[in-house]
Amino acid sequence: SAFINRMGIADADMVAGNTTKNDNWAEADSDFLPYVGDSGALPPDFTADKIQVLSRVHQSWTVEKRRESVGAADEYDGAIGLGIEPRDRIFSASQITAIGQCGFKWFAERLLRSRDLPEADDGLSAAKTGTFYHRVLEVSLDHWQLKSPEQCLEKLDDAVEFAANDLHLDTILTWQSQRPEMTGILRRAIASEWFMPEGTQFLKGESKFDGEWHGLRVTGQLDRIDRRPSVDGDNGLVIIDYKTGKSFPKGAKNSEGKAKLDVQLALYKDVAPQDPNLSELPENEAIADAFYFSIKEGDRLDQSPKDKANQDSQLINLAEHVKATLIEGQYLVQPDRDRSACQYCDAKLACRQGDRLARKIVPKPSDDKANPNSRE
Repeated sequence: SAFINRMGIADADMVAGNTTKNDNWAEADSDFLPYVGDSGALPPDFTADKIQVLSRVHQSWTVEKRRESVGAADEYDGAIGLGIEPRDRIFSASQITAIGQCGFKWFAERLLRSRDLPEADDGLSAAKTGTFYHRVLEVSLDHWQLKSPEQCLEKLDDAVEFAANDLHLDTILTWQSQRPEMTGILRRAIASEWFMPEGTQFLKGESKFDGEWHGLRVTGQLDRIDRRPSVDGDNGLVIIDYKTGKSFPKGAKNSEGKAKLDVQLALYKDVAPQDPNLSELPENEAIADAFYFSIKEGDRLDQSPKDKANQDSQLINLAEHVKATLIEGQYLVQPDRDRSACQYCDAKLACRQGDRLARKIVPKPSDDKANPNSRE
């Protein structure tokens, strides 16, 4: 902490609670630092405004001491103790994943509505790029009802033009220079073996569904549903979710505390058939498969057999963890072991994740493997 460093206190002293004033405090270039935590008389030139500032400095000092101590997590670490009835909320797969990665991340984004200020960008953002790719494929398959990769490729330039106009990409300075590259990425994706193998019947794209998943009310948006031939020759329903990334997306924490528990595909397979509004799904025909399709790679994204193992029971445990988190109001700073959840988190300046977390949580040895929210 820059605040603690300025006060000349070593990390070990902070953890041990040895935070008495030292010479560095008196020598600090500050009107307030020498008096933090001091109950003695203040100088006569301390105005009411200065006293008010000192009060806020003292509050920051108290919070910082608790953050760095071995004491239990408090409200500044997400332990607010204000419960929410889970049935009063509707969750997406991404929200469940966020709670499963770090409760504080979901708390900051969804309850506190903490967001980084958007930065000016002359180019297409990652979100806008993904929307563009989705829109091109939606127009080709869902609106124009193109039946084969060959037809999609033949009409690709028209679909790109349609999507660009629909999304007003001409207002983005770099669009014309990025267009050839992005069109090429789509061309390779459509030509790949996983996009539309022979015998594929496209059923529906961009379909919203609602339902219940392990006691949670959920909603989702299917990118695409096909009927495809399997390796044994039989046809089956397949859910496809488009991704712009090149690797399997990060999930919730698994039993080892790593962000490898995939929620989205499991939730989609379980819940989408429940929604009567998805009339395109034939009755009594189960979902045979669900996978992520990387547009940039033109390939199916799969997990390793190890990461797939025992996911059903872990997903049930995750749903119970989500419910307990809301009911108890314990949105703790507990990211996955590799801190993958922190890479794109708007709350990382507020949570102060770091080595201090190892002091906050002391797991029981018998529970360590069973509880992904414990920490060694």
